[in-house]
Amino acid sequence: MRLTTLVIVSCLVLLMISFAHVAVNAAPPNDAADTAPTASDDADTDAKAVEETKDPIAAWNELQSQRIELGKKLNVLRAEFEKADDDRKLEIRKEYTALMTTFQSELQPKMVKLAPRVYKLDPKQGDAGQIAMEIAFRENRYAESAKIADVLIAQGRNVDAILSAAGASQYAMHNFEQAAKIFNEAEKAGKLDKRGGQFKKAANDYIELWKNEQEIREREVQATGDQQLPRVELKTSRGNVVLELFENEAPNAVANFITLVESGKYDGIKFHRVLPNFMAQGGNLNTLDDDPANDNDGSGFTIECECYRDDARKHFRGTLSMAHAGKNTGGAQFFLTHLPTYWLNAGHSANPGHTVFGRVAEGQETVDAISVGDALKSAKVLRKRNHEYKPERKVDKPAEENSE
Repeated sequence: MRLTTLVIVSCLVLLMISFAHVAVNAAPPNDAADTAPTASDDADTDAKAVEETKDPIAAWNELQSQRIELGKKLNVLRAEFEKADDDRKLEIRKEYTALMTTFQSELQPKMVKLAPRVYKLDPKQGDAGQIAMEIAFRENRYAESAKIADVLIAQGRNVDAILSAAGASQYAMHNFEQAAKIFNEAEKAGKLDKRGGQFKKAANDYIELWKNEQEIREREVQATGDQQLPRVELKTSRGNVVLELFENEAPNAVANFITLVESGKYDGIKFHRVLPNFMAQGGNLNTLDDDPANDNDGSGFTIECECYRDDARKHFRGTLSMAHAGKNTGGAQFFLTHLPTYWLNAGHSANPGHTVFGRVAEGQETVDAISVGDALKSAKVLRKRNHEYKPERKVDKPAEENSE
């Protein structure tokens, strides 16, 4: 089963945006730079050596000098390209690509490795700070990303990528009014980039949604006895996570989950799909073996979506939601979000919504750290209501019955 996905700019692309003034202060003559080779093993080794240097500031300054010289060469090539004949343009493209390859495979890996350490030692190192900010954002460390962004903005570095990271980090932490303000001001200044544009409308919409969600959570906190929501503990190779299940709004998804937990179906499976700034997905019962070819859901049944109910909960940071391959195809797989995934709410787009059936009550930092292949060692019901949990499921037909 697969989640409906939103294309979120990857860390490397964001880092290249960070280096817009570092690389050339201009776009390349063609798209050759997009197909440049990735860093070699030797470059990785060099980057590690740079990261461990005893004088990171001196090493950073040397890399900055190399970057500036490379940028000058690229700018000269660009200026020449405008007036060159066809034969010379072909040569310039090759030279340009070679210089960009040098940047991407040699300079950039070293700067990325070194930047967080340099910024920690000297917060006035703006380029290092911008890279450290993007690394923190990429690793779902939103409080750190927002803090760095605030410092950089105070230093006058009001570039698109920094404003975008500032707003997206606040959005991820449920500070929707602050995020909306940042995005709105960035748009007025003509500095709203792709990432900011993706979250701008959602930030404004989520102000009211979060207010409603907080009111619901407050009522849930006040519940006593058998009105308390069920809880499940996941023990993962990264740490423990306690989930609170939304039985009131998604009773069948909760019954399904509790039944799978109590039958031990999740014990020992892997988190098979993880996308930073999105979610960690698990529940694939076929990940118990080492054969990726059989990694479908493995449950043998489907349940209907409950995200179309009037009282359906929305996706926030730490949401527990059903993964599926289309409407009413959920089974055993679930995902835990890193930030509010507005595009998965029913009615947001033509794509089918996903049923929210719980949230992370404890251990969001564990969820943020989960990587592909990490184990869900065991799952245990901590509490549940005093009734039988019997989910309504549609059992899959045998393969021969589905031949048409």
